[in-house]
Amino acid sequence: SSATDASASSGVSGTCGSGVVEPGEASDDGGVEAGDGCSPECAMEPLYAFVSAGRINGNAGTIADVDAKCQSEAVASGLPGTYYAWLSFDAESAPAVRFAPHGRPYVLPGPDMPLVAVGLAGLLSPSHDRAINRDADGVELPAQEGCTVASLVWTGTNNDGKVHNDNCSGFISADVDVKGRAGRYTGTGSGWSSNCGFDCSNSLPFYCFQQP
Repeated sequence: SSATDASASSGVSGTCGSGVVEPGEASDDGGVEAGDGCSPECAMEPLYAFVSAGRINGNAGTIADVDAKCQSEAVASGLPGTYYAWLSFDAESAPAVRFAPHGRPYVLPGPDMPLVAVGLAGLLSPSHDRAINRDADGVELPAQEGCTVASLVWTGTNNDGKVHNDNCSGFISADVDVKGRAGRYTGTGSGWSSNCGFDCSNSLPFYCFQQP
């Protein structure tokens, strides 16, 4: 039936863009613009997650400095949107506090756009559908195990997105005797963000997440 018929019988439009989520639609924000979280086909538009190519040690500057590194890499790779680093300098900058709640899927860059997790709740859950093991260009990083420079990313963050006690003193110390929490980028479970303590003198990459 036509949109007019649907409106007459149900009180809502039968078309994408009505502002009402109807059968067959994952979202409907009342518009048909791309890039606003709801696609012109009323599907939830994904958010990108990747591992940085750049590296930092425990003296990382400010959270804005590291966010800017994420943003620069995303722009250089043609990824849309605004990006934050998954780092906890303190309780307020922790991702569980700083990242806005939403229900959009997180995917990795690349033509296949594999699913990592759905929504912020999925990202903060004990396990993911897929490890965050690609850079902003969609290049998959080599599989690594253990607690080594080659396998880790700086996080200072528990798996639930809250600040870890070991965070290089708020990411202001690159002292070899100071510890920071690191995640393993090949991890899909508990180790993806909080895998082991590591000397803050080491330079590691970090996770970057597109914001809704």
